[in-house]
Amino acid sequence: MKYKMNLSKDAEVLLRGISNNFGLTPNIICRYALIFSLKDDGPLDFEMDNKGIEFQRYTLTGEYDVLFRELIKSRENRQINDDDYFSLYLKAHIEKGLRILENEIKLVGSFDKLLYEMVARGGTI
Repeated sequence: MKYKMNLSKDAEVLLRGISNNFGLTPNIICRYALIFSLKDDGPLDFEMDNKGIEFQRYTLTGEYDVLFRELIKSRENRQINDDDYFSLYLKAHIEKGLRILENEIKLVGSFDKLLYEMVARGGTI
């Protein structure tokens, strides 16, 4: 079982920008990114570098690791072994979600406004 993951350098730049601007920790932003990615029908990109920020598995998924794995398996509509779930699929969803999250924040102007819009729409993204 893999316990560490490195995002790409590009994802780290996005993550640090969002974190610095809105005062959220990187692991929380990654969880939001995962949600945005799971909701999006676009393809995943598995061709990312591993030169960015490193995360411990528990820091990203905590006690909800099994839930995140099952959500990803459901979204991908396939069985995924544990190592691929963490090092490939979770990483790819976080990377994709960070790009989506950045675009959404730009559209509404701030992370706070984005959350408000989500709540106003009944919790949907």
